[in-house]
Amino acid sequence: MSPLRWLDRAGARLRESADLGLVWLSTLAVQPLVPAGHPAAAGDLVPWALGCVSLVALIRGRRLGPGPHPQLRARRAPFERLLRHLAAALTPMALLGWYRFGQSVARGELSDIVQDLAVGRWTGLAGLAWGALGLGVAAAIAGVVVLAPDDGRTAWRPAGAGPVRLLLVGAGGTWLGAVGAGLLSGWFAPLGPAYGFSLLRWFPEGVALGLGFLAVGLVCGRPAHLDQRRAAGRRDGRPVRLLSDTLLWAALGPSALLWVTMQLIELITGLTVAYESAHVVSLHVCAWGAVLWRRATPVAVDCLLHEVAPAGGRDAKGRVGFDRPPEGALRINPLQVVPTRSIHPWRVPLLRARIDDLDDPIRPLWERPSPPPAHHLLGDAWFEPDPLTGRPQVDEITVHLGEGRDLTVIRDEDVQTRRMVVLRPFPRDRTAGDAPPRTYTWEADLPPGAVQVVDAATRTLRLRDGDLIVVSSEGVARAFLLELGALVDEDGGPSRARLPQMEDYTRL
Repeated sequence: MSPLRWLDRAGARLRESADLGLVWLSTLAVQPLVPAGHPAAAGDLVPWALGCVSLVALIRGRRLGPGPHPQLRARRAPFERLLRHLAAALTPMALLGWYRFGQSVARGELSDIVQDLAVGRWTGLAGLAWGALGLGVAAAIAGVVVLAPDDGRTAWRPAGAGPVRLLLVGAGGTWLGAVGAGLLSGWFAPLGPAYGFSLLRWFPEGVALGLGFLAVGLVCGRPAHLDQRRAAGRRDGRPVRLLSDTLLWAALGPSALLWVTMQLIELITGLTVAYESAHVVSLHVCAWGAVLWRRATPVAVDCLLHEVAPAGGRDAKGRVGFDRPPEGALRINPLQVVPTRSIHPWRVPLLRARIDDLDDPIRPLWERPSPPPAHHLLGDAWFEPDPLTGRPQVDEITVHLGEGRDLTVIRDEDVQTRRMVVLRPFPRDRTAGDAPPRTYTWEADLPPGAVQVVDAATRTLRLRDGDLIVVSSEGVARAFLLELGALVDEDGGPSRARLPQMEDYTRL
């Protein structure tokens, strides 16, 4: 593969995480502006880490684990979804309050608040302030969840604990975990230099970071979805697990890697990591945000086939009318076409893309018909995975052709000959061109690789955005310009597609 294709694929992967890269660059700009002594500039980096989790959650935060039953469509309430998204982004701030409150309890700062006030000490009040912050943010999050009941709701709600379980078992468990992490940090701190370079170092901070990712995913989820899956059961008869692998990965992955990273930095440099290394933590958070909250892979792409009139080699400059064919119609240049008003929609699915209604392990509630295939002129079409990375791609359509179908038709002693050629205005692979076409006369200055002839021996056809598909029968040609459009997510799957009809392409 040419170096340009490698760069193109690498650029596509980088564009997927461009938003998180911008978050990291913004943290680099803000870090020097935080004054010394500010709560965000603490040496344990917990406020900075949880603040970065809030930013990442504001951009990409969504539920961790499976959603509703695959045969049930969830309601979409844009305003309520925005409220729940903001509530999820505030969740790390509640964890920060509970973490600091646990530290104050472990240090004994809340033992005798009246006596501290008598001597003018404010440490106990600071601990109470952190606890009030955690309690207030938690109450606000609970209120937003209660006031936004419709987003993500489905038509089936089996018997279950409902929102109470989400608040008490899910979010409440993470808040108690944050208090426990604060207690560990407060108990380890009096160890002094022995604690500075021990295995206990950065363990409470890593736990707090993992709980931040976990709490965001729990607030974005709904307990009714778990009730639906548990009531339906799995296809193989096994029970549905309450804890998914994604939840465990979110809780343990970021915390363990942060602990390992900080231990290695302090071991190699021999210095104690402080706020000056906050950019390492922010990079760590952005990287885990890209891992846990990947961009949703679409299941199909809505494309358009614009019927165009070829501008012949002897045409005058300017647009020609629709009432007469162009002069020199057999000399077609992909950069010289005139669009008409005829547009044919075409929905092309992605191969190996996850379609919940088909490959989810949960037992279906009712029998469902198989989705219709995506037929094209000569065969089935889909976006095959990238040959280098194996990941889904939406840049190139692969059409698997039939056994010489629609090329030569013999009917009532009459021979009808059809030809199909694909013109690519800007080919990426400037390799040797195909065999000389037998029907058309092309411009001599077309670059190599710009012409792909489809005949009875062709089995695979690859189409890209801007390709010109030319179909001719009995010397009369029609051309279609391919445009790749919007991505289709799992809520608008291929089953809703309008199949292209054969006459859309071949009736001349």
